[in-house]
Amino acid sequence: MVVGTETWGSIFWQMRQLLGQVAADKLLFDAWFALHPDDVQTDRGASFLRKLLEIDTAHQSQIKAIFAGRGLTL
Repeated sequence: MVVGTETWGSIFWQMRQLLGQVAADKLLFDAWFALHPDDVQTDRGASFLRKLLEIDTAHQSQIKAIFAGRGLTL
């Protein structure tokens, strides 16, 4: 198993619980699709989190809390 896989999986699962499966999956896909390789080389997911927050302004505090709970903050 790749280190961090469980962390990311738990974050995505919590986002599904917060937003619902369809909305969370769409948000995650949209954010991932909007990233460029240079955005994510060494930032431990910060670019991805920023993109999520940019796309879903209605749930910013909850999304930040999910990531913070796993030690991933901006």
